[in-house]
Amino acid sequence: MSSYLLAITIGDYAALRGLTNSGQIVRIWTWTGMQNNAVVALKAAIDTINFLTNYTGITLPLDKVDVMCLPQYEGDAMYAMENWGLIIAGYKECLWSPDYRTTYHYTDTYWTIAHETTHQWFGDLVTLEWWNYIFLNEAFATYWPLVVMNATYPDQADYANFQRFYDAETGFVLDQDIDTTVPIVVNETRLGHGYDLFGNLNYYKASSILHMLHTTINNTNFQKSLQNYLLAHEQGNAKDFQLWQKFDEVMLNSTSIHDWNSMSLNVTKYMTPWFYQETFPIIKVVTTSDGLSYNFQQTPFIQSGLPNDQSFLWPIQLWFETEFYERRDFTWLASQSTLPKAFPRGWRVVNPKREAYARVWYDDLSWAPIQTQLQSNWSVFDPITRAQFIIDTYTLANQQFIPWSRFLNLVKYAGNAPELDTWQILSDIMDEFGTTSWLAMFKFQPEYAKLQTLLLQLLSTNKDKLFIQTGNWAKDMSSHYITGLSCYLGSNDCLNQASSLFNQFISNCQNSAYGTGKCNKVPPDHRVVQYCFGLRQNPSSVTAVWNLIQWFTDNSPLTDYFNDVEALLVALACLNDDNQVEQYLMDAVNYRLSAEFFSFSAQYDMSGNRLFNFLQKNLQIVINSEHFNEIVNNLAFGWSTDEQLNKLQNVDWQGITLTSNQANAWNKMIAGVNETRNWLKKNQPAISTWFNMNG
Repeated sequence: MSSYLLAITIGDYAALRGLTNSGQIVRIWTWTGMQNNAVVALKAAIDTINFLTNYTGITLPLDKVDVMCLPQYEGDAMYAMENWGLIIAGYKECLWSPDYRTTYHYTDTYWTIAHETTHQWFGDLVTLEWWNYIFLNEAFATYWPLVVMNATYPDQADYANFQRFYDAETGFVLDQDIDTTVPIVVNETRLGHGYDLFGNLNYYKASSILHMLHTTINNTNFQKSLQNYLLAHEQGNAKDFQLWQKFDEVMLNSTSIHDWNSMSLNVTKYMTPWFYQETFPIIKVVTTSDGLSYNFQQTPFIQSGLPNDQSFLWPIQLWFETEFYERRDFTWLASQSTLPKAFPRGWRVVNPKREAYARVWYDDLSWAPIQTQLQSNWSVFDPITRAQFIIDTYTLANQQFIPWSRFLNLVKYAGNAPELDTWQILSDIMDEFGTTSWLAMFKFQPEYAKLQTLLLQLLSTNKDKLFIQTGNWAKDMSSHYITGLSCYLGSNDCLNQASSLFNQFISNCQNSAYGTGKCNKVPPDHRVVQYCFGLRQNPSSVTAVWNLIQWFTDNSPLTDYFNDVEALLVALACLNDDNQVEQYLMDAVNYRLSAEFFSFSAQYDMSGNRLFNFLQKNLQIVINSEHFNEIVNNLAFGWSTDEQLNKLQNVDWQGITLTSNQANAWNKMIAGVNETRNWLKKNQPAISTWFNMNG
């Protein structure tokens, strides 16, 4: 066993216990009184052990697996550690309370514990030879939780399938930027020199490529290869080529799967470009000059700045779906282009459900029949493929590879679907709280009202999804996004419900001596919206909200989850009374409220001026405050106009000299505003033209 996997803990703990199918004891340890919140974690650990024991054919050489949930670990999965037989994690990641924790937190708890339990095989039983092969640990520990979830919660398949798609999206975010893309496997000399060893690419890109490999070679070959790998290296170390070698041995006996040269698939050759090259491919569907046929081409997503010692070609397996049949076998694209093929009748989708780790670019002629189908009946395409259309088109338009009109037409005709796949992607793009989201960048631009109208039209078809909780994870998460955007954009249906539900909350909870978890009947998924837009419409209840916040503050040792107090802070930021909000900003400066209030007040300030005015009015206090940088980081949220930039560049500092750290924060904020302005300068004309034509 590697020494980094040894852990010992001593304390007065309580536990929730269970047994695996093979009789191993599993215990979730925490402090007394919290063990009942360990049900989800216990199920995740037992489910994972049962599944992987059966799949790999290897029973762990341990009599027990313990999970320690500690308040000293403050809550993200990055603070969980897969010590062999004694997993240690932040309690917010492994204890789930139905009174305060959301559907997202439920799935995150399950995923985190399943992830760390998977490491008992991939990382602990077989340990990487050295840290540049970290994907041997993290890719498998990211891949398997969703497989386990699908097997043990078959009724939640929509969520698990979406999350697999979204894992690839998480990888793309870093992999499409020249400043953040790196190979999954690097030369060991790069370790410790700015290389993010535990970055998302080793988790999400690598696990997405494992999913692609599984789809290519089928489950039987995948399972046999992993069984051979684990048996060959158990209680030892391995490098990447030793993993692929076991796949090669299995594939030599497979007569039905061939490579791009019609030979037995050599998995080492197949996988090496994906793990040793930066970025990822764009699959291009290109019509020939006569318009009668097309071919497939590939090109790296990043077009310049890549090292010149790689070909930046990938062996890509291409799946198709057409208007008249679905083809689950595939062809290969291993060179820059294929030979021309005759156009099929109707539409043809390439890489449906994103089986390959790639984005797809269609030229106008190959896209036209897909667009026609979307306009007549978008439900023909499965939810993941529709979401893939939206995010691929958005990303490629952002790179000027295709026109913005294609993306906006997609949103117009396919954006009113109810599924999580669509609304997670739309929320990422439009999200009112992201500094590079459309609702932020256009907040003070003339197109904002038209963007608001477009989104409200889409949301209006889903008003039956407001504030619901069904027990279906995908539907409930979708409802969370639909409800939040609807109220933020001013949907009367949403605002009326928020007001009514808020008044019920005040009536039931204002005198509670036990917090808000049980007296509030609205599920935690929707409490931020309930509190924010409820108090905005019923400001006379502000004292009751303030008193509940103070209850959480005064009883903090007893309040183990802070979701509701954060949501109540958001409610204070949602008030329309600038003077009241200014008072709460001063409370945050003086540590009477959490510093999160600065970001909340910026996000829910429709004027955009509150933090700037607060700075000007209280200049000396803010400059002397430890919160100066945090205030500045949020001060110009959504700013983009000439007038706003001039304000920032011409502040009267009244003779006060900023520290170098403060000056850097101020200049970084101005740089962010200029970045938004540059984006608008490049993209706004085409977007504005579309809105004018489709208003």
